[in-house]
Amino acid sequence: MQLIKLSRVLMSVLMVATVSGCAHHNLMEAGEEYTSQGRYELAMQAYQKALKLEPDDQETMDRFYQSRDHFDQWLANVRQVADAAYSQSQQGKAMMLYGKIADATQDPAALARYNEIHRQMAANHQLYMQVEADPYLFGNGLGQEINGLTLVSSKKSVTSETSRVHM
Repeated sequence: MQLIKLSRVLMSVLMVATVSGCAHHNLMEAGEEYTSQGRYELAMQAYQKALKLEPDDQETMDRFYQSRDHFDQWLANVRQVADAAYSQSQQGKAMMLYGKIADATQDPAALARYNEIHRQMAANHQLYMQVEADPYLFGNGLGQEINGLTLVSSKKSVTSETSRVHM
């Protein structure tokens, strides 16, 4: 009876080791594929997961550090492009790139620049809407509680910076 229990335990251990080995191998292959595509952030994530399965595997550590170095180089390039876009008043592009940098690195300067551009863009772009709605169905304040939406009367003239949308 004890021999049967012992064999079941050994089988379970072997199955877990086999599945873990396959998972590690699959994660390593995924990391290699991501690296070959230049998707270094995803490669780092795959190698981190592989390291959780086999924390002492030197090859996995080496590949993780290589992908991290490639990712850091890529981020430095992104910062140069973001700075160039900012200096050329390409606010949307600069905001997106600074957002990526802030998300990936928690860099306070990139986050501050992202927030600065966001505030500027929000101040310069608003949605103007003329609402004609049945007050019995929608109440009297339809749209007034929406931040960034400016309700206008029909007397407001349409300029080259505005457009009309009918629903």
